[in-house]
Amino acid sequence: TPRYTVLYNGTSKQPAFMKLKLSDAFIHEDTSGDFEWTANMVNINHGMNDELLNNCRPLQEYMLLIEEIRKNRSDGMEVEQAVDKAVTYCISNNILSEFLTKHRAEVIDVCITEYDEQAFVNGIREEGREEGKALTLFSLVNSGNLKPDIAAKELGISIHEFEIAMKKAGMNQPVSK
Repeated sequence: TPRYTVLYNGTSKQPAFMKLKLSDAFIHEDTSGDFEWTANMVNINHGMNDELLNNCRPLQEYMLLIEEIRKNRSDGMEVEQAVDKAVTYCISNNILSEFLTKHRAEVIDVCITEYDEQAFVNGIREEGREEGKALTLFSLVNSGNLKPDIAAKELGISIHEFEIAMKKAGMNQPVSK
């Protein structure tokens, strides 16, 4: 029987092992069991499954590369510089050196793309939160429960900009008198 394993190296806290179910990702719960598919998730971050990493040198070295990129980012480097410096460090310290030397450009491109994707997702989430906040404030002003100047200040814009944004959101009642 085929088995599916997911190697997790993300930054959010996860257990060492976890069973993932496809049905958990469904918008509407399906209890029929017809659509169940599972994967075993193995957390390969430092301290989670060290025995596995100690027995699989390429995987261990891959995580050293990822940890070096994370360290560089936490030191304030831009993504491109952090990845490039981590790859150089790994080659110099015989960490995946043959692979990284041969495929340096591809590895850097993939790592940068992965970080850019996460930044994009985070940006979309933040944009959604800001939009939701603005719509809530528009509704409160529209219903007379909040003064326009307070709402505008909360959004960091002028009252005039607030009025324009409110009209664009489809709330055409005059804000200021």
